[in-house]
Amino acid sequence: TKLGIVIIANASETDKSTDQNEVIKKFWQKNFLNTIHNFSCILYQKGNFSKKMVLESLYNGLEPLTSILPKYYPKMISLIDLAIKDPYLTKKCLIFCRKFLSIVENSVETVEHLFGQMIAQVLPYIKDYPDLVKDILHFFIIDKYQITQSHFPEIAHIPVFYEQSDLKGFVDILNHEIKKINWKDQIKILIDQLDQASPTFRKQLLTQLMSFMKEHINDIANDSISAILVRSLW
Repeated sequence: TKLGIVIIANASETDKSTDQNEVIKKFWQKNFLNTIHNFSCILYQKGNFSKKMVLESLYNGLEPLTSILPKYYPKMISLIDLAIKDPYLTKKCLIFCRKFLSIVENSVETVEHLFGQMIAQVLPYIKDYPDLVKDILHFFIIDKYQITQSHFPEIAHIPVFYEQSDLKGFVDILNHEIKKINWKDQIKILIDQLDQASPTFRKQLLTQLMSFMKEHINDIANDSISAILVRSLW
């Protein structure tokens, strides 16, 4: 796959290069959006072999994309959303996710944006791939605690956390932090993520918002938070 990209890239450039990494970097940066669109079409329509090649191409191309990945993380999230639901691709996708995180880990804004979205994507596969999923959870909840703690309300009430006894350590950390945040601020945190959330994550956010609304229905009716809710959900 890597050699294929080099051949295609060199064929399309007048300035030939013998440095494969440089060739791949220039190719990805020049053709990123078109390539991602084509990859999305393949994940929708093609067979397993083609889908596998998409993930391998992305995996091998991550390092050359380091400088632009923070800008285009929503595109990557969309691809992950497509790929991870296919049983043939789930494990490969989880491995890809972990490498993707290692590439963008120094971008505070990107880690914050990926936090709830990626956890909502990978958590359903905890039974089948516990080590891979827990590695991603560890990255977000423990390794990047200082960055992500204010976002814990986004994921703290996902049912899977409470259905798996081996996730108790993560649950304890989440609950310890969200107890410090009042319910109105938690609602605002959830609302802030709605516009940019992937379909999987948006469903989780709306479920949690409904839970808060039922729990605090009388308070909401007499509070300015009601106006914020109406504007966000209308």
